Amino acid sequence: MRIGSSGRGAVAAPLPGDPNPESFEILSIDSYSGSGGGFCVAVIRWHGAENFDGRKVAVYEASPVELRTARRLDPHFQERLGPLVPVARFEPTGRGVAMAHAVASELAGKPAAAAVCTGAR
Repeated sequence: MRIGSSGRGAVAAPLPGDPNPESFEILSIDSYSGSGGGFCVAVIRWHGAENFDGRKVAVYEASPVELRTARRLDPHFQERLGPLVPVARFEPTGRGVAMAHAVASELAGKPAAAAVCTGAR
């Protein structure tokens, strides 16, 4: 993991083993919408990343279409890296996915049992 930046607003090439923001595959997206807005739980594999075989689970304040059409996604919490920055990230396990769904439904403004979840896999 890299901490800090390579300069004022500059985006450095990823280090070996780090996620490449331009080389990823979205494995699944589930979206939640409510009075708090729209949020997606996305399971994404970044090619070349080493931890957890490059898989990450993240919550984005975005629509499934915005995620599916993105040309660049970075799993790090740095707004300077692009408009689609995760609001939360979890371990890529069943437990992590369940926690991501709980957070997304809460952020959308609905309790998990009543949240509108559309699986856009």
